[in-house]
Amino acid sequence: MATEQQASYNAILGVAGIWPRIRGGQRLTISSRIVSKLAFVLSKYGSPSADVTFEIRKVSDNSLIMSKVWGSAADLQASGSEQLEEVEFNTPTFINEEVRICVLYSADISNFRVELHYQNTDVKASELLAYQNTEGGAWTDIVEYDAAYRYTYNSIVAPTVTTDPATEIT
Repeated sequence: MATEQQASYNAILGVAGIWPRIRGGQRLTISSRIVSKLAFVLSKYGSPSADVTFEIRKVSDNSLIMSKVWGSAADLQASGSEQLEEVEFNTPTFINEEVRICVLYSADISNFRVELHYQNTDVKASELLAYQNTEGGAWTDIVEYDAAYRYTYNSIVAPTVTTDPATEIT
């Protein structure tokens, strides 16, 4: 299995809490890969306790491709002690399109939040930090930032065809 990642980070995007973002993540293209795991560098501020869910959504219509609950936000490390947190999807799925990989935390508590770490210098040109303020609301994609993420995948290898000479012709 191989991985694609953005390992560097130097800033924080708050998800839920006093920032009304319910999802935060990365907009990128996944080309002909079977995705099995997804990870983000996360921490918490305050005492959030609702579930944190990792998702992969189509950019074209925002439909859900894959989703898995990571666990309770209470189990995240405190701000300043962030860690790479990962889920393994129950069913690895083939993806060949532009997607948003994201963290969902929809608890509405004014002084608690999940923190998604991102890089705001030396970002990949083809990727955008993304967030959504409300369920079903418009996404905001920011070119200057790159979420700290990793996904694990297998590549799809195109089949090859071999033509042998005909035999036993009668």
